[in-house]
Amino acid sequence: MKIALVSGSDISEDNGISVRAKRIYKILKKEHDAVILYSYQKDFKNLFSIFLNNVIWNFRLLYLIPRHRVDAVYLSSDFLGFFSVYLLSKLMKLKIIFEVHGNISEENINKKRPKIIIKIAQFIEKFAIKNSDYVIALSQNIYQFYRRYNQNIALVPVFIDESIKFDVLTQKNNGFKSIGVIGPFDMPANEYYLDFVYENLDKFDANIVFHVIGACPRTINSDKIKYTGYIDSYSQYLSKINSMDLVLIPSKISTSGPLNKILEAMMCSTPVLTTPEGIYGIDGVKNYENILIFMENEIIGQVNEKIFDENILSRISTNAKKLVEYHYSKEINEEKILKIIHNLN
Repeated sequence: MKIALVSGSDISEDNGISVRAKRIYKILKKEHDAVILYSYQKDFKNLFSIFLNNVIWNFRLLYLIPRHRVDAVYLSSDFLGFFSVYLLSKLMKLKIIFEVHGNISEENINKKRPKIIIKIAQFIEKFAIKNSDYVIALSQNIYQFYRRYNQNIALVPVFIDESIKFDVLTQKNNGFKSIGVIGPFDMPANEYYLDFVYENLDKFDANIVFHVIGACPRTINSDKIKYTGYIDSYSQYLSKINSMDLVLIPSKISTSGPLNKILEAMMCSTPVLTTPEGIYGIDGVKNYENILIFMENEIIGQVNEKIFDENILSRISTNAKKLVEYHYSKEINEEKILKIIHNLN
């Protein structure tokens, strides 16, 4: 079977959607003739630019998919690209697998968007899910929400390729404590993490140094902050996370799907401290067992206390690693993906 994997995100960059798309593409290539089609559009400053970019993207899909003569299309949470794919599925008898990363209407509600935007989001998600041949949900809550629109749905969570090698720091610095804040910070969704650290920097313990991991166009001069800049090697990126005593993710709004950065830190045996909003879509997490979860107004006090508690951090890092290996490993979940594709034939 020849399959086109369609991503509305630029896969030359690393974000939640593009990372997942690249991982799925590698799995598809194992048993199928696969091609990846993705949008180069980057200008999402306002509603007009979003609309214009997606009109262009849909026209590109109307050209690219017939050109590659595929039998099926695997959409990586590309709701807006679905309309062209749906039209082509009727003309070319294509099968559609839609991988949904989150509840887009709920995300817009959480962001307090205008009612018209929420209504449009509800229409788009319902249309895409109902008209797909098969739906893949990345978490249990996503699965439960969309099952009412399509019974051909399976849960295949975000997975981490545990075979990737990275440097493991067996002994972390016993002097200053290192806390990682993961970007990239040229993306609006991550900017609040940076704002939180900058605004509260002097309230954290004097022995804490923050490491801003990823591209960051907005820097400040402080002995309490270090910047990595963009890290082009995934293994080096994981090594950096592993070298941290703690990863801080002060989410203010629930994201549309699971946060790769949390699972990556867990895979690296680095404890994570986040908010209830930060764990949206991640199944199996338990406070004080494999992660630390606090309200935003508790973060500063809890960081200052927990960062020096080796017993708690050691227990959480061990259990977090086990959770990833049991539930979020590549080996387990790639079998599910390939079985779904096989059953489409």
